[in-house]
Amino acid sequence: MKREQNKRDVRQVQQYLRRASQADDRIPGIGVDGIFGPETEAAVRAFQRAYRLPDTGVVDRITWQALAEVDAAIREYHRPAVGPALLRGGEESVGPETQDERVWIVQAVLHRLHRDGVIAQPVEMTGRFDSATEQAVRQIQRMALLPVTGAVDRPTWQAAVQLYRSE
Repeated sequence: MKREQNKRDVRQVQQYLRRASQADDRIPGIGVDGIFGPETEAAVRAFQRAYRLPDTGVVDRITWQALAEVDAAIREYHRPAVGPALLRGGEESVGPETQDERVWIVQAVLHRLHRDGVIAQPVEMTGRFDSATEQAVRQIQRMALLPVTGAVDRPTWQAAVQLYRSE
């Protein structure tokens, strides 16, 4: 991602960087305005240095995934009840119909579980509840002896978080 990218993606990166700066003093705090200017580029470079990524100032796929993973870890740490907090109000699950930040959180957890060899299905950080995400959720459900639906309900999320924390 460079300066010409769309404002929504830039805002997402800025939100990741802002939360990261609150947890890690190596990363400067920035505003969220949707403009990939010098302040955002400097924060990206600081993040890349802090997490031993190539210091390019460009948000490539690896940097995006690292930002999302760090963000998910920060959110998890600051969230007292991770499992129930994923679901809102009367919602029963997060699945293909979900299109918000919770998909990023689910994917960050699944990505790490795959990276650590816990699940076989690779999961990319897309922000869409795609077929790879659904297949990884199904793996978690089979491992935890839960009904295999492919959607993240409370028991599935609890199982995924337990696996995540044990790694």
